[in-house]
Amino acid sequence: MLPLTGCDFRQPGGERTASTSSSPTPRLRDPVVDDAVKTLRGLGAEVEFFNDEVVSMRVWPERGESITFRNKDLAIATAFPHLERLALGDTQVTDAGLVSLAKLLRLKSLTLVGAPISDAGLAHVATLQDLESLSLAGTNVSDAGLAHLKDMAQLTLLNLSGTYITNEGLHHLKSLTNLEDLYLGHTDITDRGLVHLNSLIRLKNLDLSGIEITDTGVGQLKALPNLRGLSVENSEISDTTLASLSQMKDLEWLSLINSRGISDEELMHLRRALPRTEISYFWAHD
Repeated sequence: MLPLTGCDFRQPGGERTASTSSSPTPRLRDPVVDDAVKTLRGLGAEVEFFNDEVVSMRVWPERGESITFRNKDLAIATAFPHLERLALGDTQVTDAGLVSLAKLLRLKSLTLVGAPISDAGLAHVATLQDLESLSLAGTNVSDAGLAHLKDMAQLTLLNLSGTYITNEGLHHLKSLTNLEDLYLGHTDITDRGLVHLNSLIRLKNLDLSGIEITDTGVGQLKALPNLRGLSVENSEISDTTLASLSQMKDLEWLSLINSRGISDEELMHLRRALPRTEISYFWAHD
């Protein structure tokens, strides 16, 4: 199962040998870049290099820690025009700070988990034409913000978990036909909104944890021919759903944790029908 943050630090274009924050800073020709690296590392950022260019930056607090990282600090990263991966976790960066993204046109992966950003900030994100992975989990983004993403057809991963999106907002995703990984857990989506996913024929992994989905909604997912992973944790599905899922022979993993209404008998039938599928299930009774 893919991580729920949707933070993808795989290095595109083959293997790379990178120096991390624990390694000495390489000798750089541009002293502006050298100074920026030193300042950002002092703020807790992890920085990686390739061929003396900064290609990755991560600001992520450890469990129980807090990091102060604001708009002015993100602006320092504009000294890295070759930056491809940027991950910010629980920082204080706001919509106004995202204007700095306009100078980071090579970004392929952007994670803004838990940041106090809203719909207005996504107008800046939409300028990143090479972006392939975007995580907005735990932000204040709503349906209006998704309108800014509708032309980002190059996206392959989108994490909207814990945001304020509803069924109405999902129609903005219909044009994102290259999506392979989509996280919609703990939002206000219901069965009615899932019809908007039918055009996402390349979708491989779908997280619908904690939303008001029933047998009707899950039945619509059979329209996704390449689906390999599905989470419907904490849902109201029943044995009827398991009968439908038993026909999805290409599923590689399936999470049914805390999904009420499932009988032991039908669960055993599902396991027999999908012997190659990793199925996770338990019910934490009240």
